[in-house]
Amino acid sequence: MIGFANRCRTDVGAHIDGLIEGLDAGFNDAARQFGKPERGRPHGLRAVVAVDLPDPEFNGQLRECLVNPYVHPLVGRSARRAVQAWVEENASEARALGSLDVPQPPDDGEAHDTSNRHAR
Repeated sequence: MIGFANRCRTDVGAHIDGLIEGLDAGFNDAARQFGKPERGRPHGLRAVVAVDLPDPEFNGQLRECLVNPYVHPLVGRSARRAVQAWVEENASEARALGSLDVPQPPDDGEAHDTSNRHAR
C-alpha cells in the first residue's frame, strides 16, 4: 500500500489503515455473499490512497505518518463502498477471487534460508 497526504508520500498513517480495513471488510462482505471463507483482501493486491486535507497532522518532522483521527473511518468506508460497487458490477470476477488458491509468501527462515549457501 502506498499513501499520500497532501502530496507527501507516507508509509503509514490513518489513511493507509483505513484503506486496509475497508478493503478487508469489503472483500469479506463479498465472501459472505458468495458463501466463501472470509480472507480479507486478496494477496498481492496493490493500492494507492491519496488524501487532501485542510489540516493534516503528521507524526514527526519527516511527515511520514498521518495521524488525523477522522481520516481512518472516512477512507475505510470509501474503500468498503468501492469494493461493494466493484463486486456488484463484476460478480463473476468477484466470485472467482474466493476460489483462487493464491500462494502465500514463504515465512522468513523457511524458503529463503541462505545461511549455508556459501559454506564450504
